Amino acid sequence: MSGKDIPVPRCILVPRDAYRYWPSGEDVIRGTGKKAVRFVFEAQTLTEFEKTKLSRLLKEIKNGKIEGLDIPKEWSQNHLLRFCYGTSWKTRNAIKALVQHLQWRRSVIPDNYYSLYPKVFHLLNSGVFYIHGRDCKFRPLIVMNFAKINFKENSIDDYTNVLCFLLDYIVDKMLLPGQIESWAVLTDLGKNGLGNLSITSLKQVLNILQANYRCRLGVNYIINPPKSIWMMWSCIKPFLDDITIDKIKISNASYSTEMMTFFNPYQVEEKYGGKAQNLSDYWPPYVPNSDFAVFGKVIPLSTIKDSYSQYNPIEIIEEEIQEIFKRTKTKVASKVNSLDVSVENSEVAVNDIEDEIFARSDVEDPEENLVDFEMASPFTRKLERNPTFLLSGLKSSEDFQKKLSIRIPQAEAKKDKTESLESSVDFEPDPSSNVFSHEKEIQKREIIEMNSEEEALQENSKSYCNCGKIECGLIKNSCIIT
Repeated sequence: MSGKDIPVPRCILVPRDAYRYWPSGEDVIRGTGKKAVRFVFEAQTLTEFEKTKLSRLLKEIKNGKIEGLDIPKEWSQNHLLRFCYGTSWKTRNAIKALVQHLQWRRSVIPDNYYSLYPKVFHLLNSGVFYIHGRDCKFRPLIVMNFAKINFKENSIDDYTNVLCFLLDYIVDKMLLPGQIESWAVLTDLGKNGLGNLSITSLKQVLNILQANYRCRLGVNYIINPPKSIWMMWSCIKPFLDDITIDKIKISNASYSTEMMTFFNPYQVEEKYGGKAQNLSDYWPPYVPNSDFAVFGKVIPLSTIKDSYSQYNPIEIIEEEIQEIFKRTKTKVASKVNSLDVSVENSEVAVNDIEDEIFARSDVEDPEENLVDFEMASPFTRKLERNPTFLLSGLKSSEDFQKKLSIRIPQAEAKKDKTESLESSVDFEPDPSSNVFSHEKEIQKREIIEMNSEEEALQENSKSYCNCGKIECGLIKNSCIIT
């Protein structure tokens, strides 16, 4: 069977924030030496004790102790360390456990867990084993409701198969190597004991889980225990080590208060003390779309390390692209050659370049570009009002080329660099425009100036006598006073 036939809801995939969650301290390894318990194996620096035990196991494998069996290609050396932890650090037992596991996978799931899907499909929606939510460490929560086991219709092998399918499904779709490698379990015993589940059948289930999913259990919250189990737990608890007590939490109630210290209430169903709606359909799996942090607390996320691109090298989220463009608006230098504005001060946004206001004629002659720019400016190079601008307003270069005739006498420009470009630009203004009135004012002013010059010449041509009188004016060499 192909994996495409198995539903994978987007809500159950590793959350985006989880890629920035990097466990440390006791969330990675707890205890030392033979009493240590490790929760994260991949991409970790091993202790000297771990290195020694792992090297012995690798040596046995190299010597052919697992002849005829193939170790999965996706396994790392650190993954093999799980068999050392699960066998009390005895190399012979570790090799034996490894061989048994490889034989089990070859017989039960020869290719992958996909082959189990047709066999367990009818049980996935029974509510015996199902997935719901994540804790504040992004670990998936597996709910085991033993009260719903029905051996009249299904065998113990059916239930072990559906449990193995779900666990492999979680490893494949919901965990993150080096960051999230374990799960949390909520075991509901239903107050009525184990029902039809005999001690022999229970051992069979536990053996399969222990042998094939080593070091995957982060914590097991047991609720609604029968009186016999609760009393037994109360008696043996004082003699257990702290690590075992931390991994097994038994509550004599229908919910676990300890569990809610690690879960956002909206990640847990109402019947188990949370605020999420109780499920009626258990397959496909479901993880509520809510925060994973416990109320009043913040999940420590790295601002530097982010493994998202490592697992999603091609996928680009559209929202992130839009956010990047909002934060960084690209600037480019304007291509307009301005006499009065420097390149450093002529920067416009990329989107503005597309606007026709910033269009320019694609001519090779730089002088023609200067003229084109000057015609689009309200002032000339002499800081005088530009009549061309008054005529046409601010338009694109293409509009100017259609309406105006641009001529640049290169020879005259070389002779006199200071000559105004207005004299080399010919245009015919619209009679209805303000340019005519402006020209009339100039002509009127020139006539007045010419009249003044003629009067001055006439005044200078007169001759005056020596009588000394200011009001005297010599006319035809005769004194008008005397």
